[in-house]
Amino acid sequence: MRSYVIFLLSLAMITPAFAAPEELDIPQAPWEPIFFYSINLKSQKARWTPLRQMDIPNGAIEVRVWSWFGFWGSEGLLLRRDGDQWLGLYTRNGFEVREVHPETSWNALWKRVEALGILTLPDSSTLPGEADSLDGIGYVVEINDGKLYRTYHYDNPQGQEWPEAEKIIEIVKTLYGELLKKDSPSP
Repeated sequence: MRSYVIFLLSLAMITPAFAAPEELDIPQAPWEPIFFYSINLKSQKARWTPLRQMDIPNGAIEVRVWSWFGFWGSEGLLLRRDGDQWLGLYTRNGFEVREVHPETSWNALWKRVEALGILTLPDSSTLPGEADSLDGIGYVVEINDGKLYRTYHYDNPQGQEWPEAEKIIEIVKTLYGELLKKDSPSP
């Protein structure tokens, strides 16, 4: 039964959707078109419908966390909850796609990252005094609950002084530690 539910959820995610969320919250920042060009290509390779185009059912939510590390490429984590059913998928550069499961439970993992602010962190372009860097890791988070799609970005949060930067680092460490059994994305 579990395999059948996972199959149906996977099929729903790769099937093109014809309705988008009612509201889009997309920062008018220089990073957005650059990163989403790559995100859309990686999503297509992984056979994931772009999240801002998906019609998510009432009560469901999908969150994707994308990690970039220079020339080495990118990784994506997809978390989807529909009722009490969870699905976690991982991709590296859009080619390798595999299912992931938390070491604890989905609900415990979700409570931890939600408490850290995964749904509410602002885009870094709205924060004062962003330090520039030419090398490091950047993160893009996408959220779609069927009513609202929003996205935000943190470039090299380890070099920023905001508390929000510390939170995105902790969110990513928590997700990678639970789902991929490692501390953070790496090339």
